[in-house]
Amino acid sequence: MMPIRYRKRIAFRKEGKIRFIGHLDMLRTFQRALSRAGVELVFSQGFNPHPQMSFAQPLSLGVCGKREYMELQLAEPWENTALLQRVNAQLPEGLLLTECRDMPEGVKSAMSLSTHALYHIELPSCHKDEYPLLLENFLSSEKIPIRKLAKHHGRKQEVEVDLKPMIRSLSLSEPCTLQLWCACSGTENLKPDRMMRVFWEKSGHPEDAGTERIDRVDLYREEEGHMCSLMDLLPEK
Repeated sequence: MMPIRYRKRIAFRKEGKIRFIGHLDMLRTFQRALSRAGVELVFSQGFNPHPQMSFAQPLSLGVCGKREYMELQLAEPWENTALLQRVNAQLPEGLLLTECRDMPEGVKSAMSLSTHALYHIELPSCHKDEYPLLLENFLSSEKIPIRKLAKHHGRKQEVEVDLKPMIRSLSLSEPCTLQLWCACSGTENLKPDRMMRVFWEKSGHPEDAGTERIDRVDLYREEEGHMCSLMDLLPEK
């Protein structure tokens, strides 16, 4: 008999030193915390069962997440507030569950719904007066190419990818802070750290690559020209 599945979408923060752990290590951290909290997950069927737990879009290493998404299938019913409190008590510093909502039957996963992300990128203050012109020159480029490994003709090889079509908007929200709206889906996913390497190279400051702080604010689905946060696609109750 198949177990009853109680589906939850959970928002969480990933900040501080723990932003430097990779996606698989974070997955194991959550699994251990859930186990210690007494939260039983449903497991997949077959020869290699694994817990029914998924994430919207993995973060790049070193990027903070202000509102990330995890989805669980629970073997037993849990009240949302109690679930957050029990699991948070078992999580290390830097990981914090902030919101939990029930997922009605038939609701698509956060991973399949995500189309865009909002990032804030804090730049070093030493070039404060240059940023308006540097940004204008960067966006005036016909292409923003990078080289990356990708599957091509059935095997992995280095290919050139143009990031510019993935940028919905890029502007200075403060003198040293960029606000980036970009594609973030299964088919198109702009990684801001890669974009910033090109930015610093075009700006004549390649030595500053990696000095920026990148925060992913939230993930969204674009519907009829409007952006809706993935959590807000679910009813509150």
